Amino acid sequence: MRKKLLAILFFLSIFCLVACGRSINGTYIQRGDGIQRQLSISDNKTAKMKIKNFLFGTYHLKGTINQQKKEIHLKGEKWGASVDLEGTYDFTDKGNLVVTLEGETISFEREEK
Repeated sequence: MRKKLLAILFFLSIFCLVACGRSINGTYIQRGDGIQRQLSISDNKTAKMKIKNFLFGTYHLKGTINQQKKEIHLKGEKWGASVDLEGTYDFTDKGNLVVTLEGETISFEREEK
């Protein structure tokens, strides 16, 4: 009886870990080379990216996240031209977010609250 109870508890704990998953919500920052990027994710599916270029100004992109496929899709305008970017994302061991958009890899750090 005790072995059965332990087995049931083990499988329930595994199920809870898998079912709950990792929340990717939050704000992520990347700075360098005169550019600052801020990626905000909410509801584990909505993404907003604000890009400040010290020479060319600020522009905004909005889009979606597919958490199962680890894909990101952003749309907006950049210097008056329409922009449509697709890519993938993943997390490092330290919890930083690495996004690859149209062949460019960007490493974001999670913003502390």
